[in-house]
Amino acid sequence: MSRDLTWPTDRMAKFIDVTPRRLQQLVQEGVVPKSEGHGRYNPIAVNLAYIRYLRDRVQSPELSNDEFFNAKLAKIKSERELIELNMQITRKERVPLDDVIAVNNEVDMAIAGILKSNVNKVLTRDLINEIFEQFRNIPESLGWETQAPSPALDLADAM
Repeated sequence: MSRDLTWPTDRMAKFIDVTPRRLQQLVQEGVVPKSEGHGRYNPIAVNLAYIRYLRDRVQSPELSNDEFFNAKLAKIKSERELIELNMQITRKERVPLDDVIAVNNEVDMAIAGILKSNVNKVLTRDLINEIFEQFRNIPESLGWETQAPSPALDLADAM
């Protein structure tokens, strides 16, 4: 007999203490089962699903056996991280790595060009190699992950 029992949206929403709109949102999110007829809900199924949903919201994800909740939580966290990253880029607090590498290589080539053009004029070969070595060591001294040094920082290329 409980399978035949259905309630209209307003009554079901009032029973679980939410607005009719919130009940519809819970259905769209997959938290409670869809209505069995146009705007009618099985109160037992909805009540059980809503209790599980509320229980999972207060439990930590490690204690929850609800895979849907865990997936939704992971999705929300990753969306938040992506929004924060985009906001940092928008505020110019963070620069895309490709842009940094491109500008760094251009600066390296400009400096290397100036230094290489002055070999045996103003600067000795050893002094230029020492300057290049200091440039190569900058990332390590700042504690950054080292990448391949710019090809511009090699005196042998110019000779």
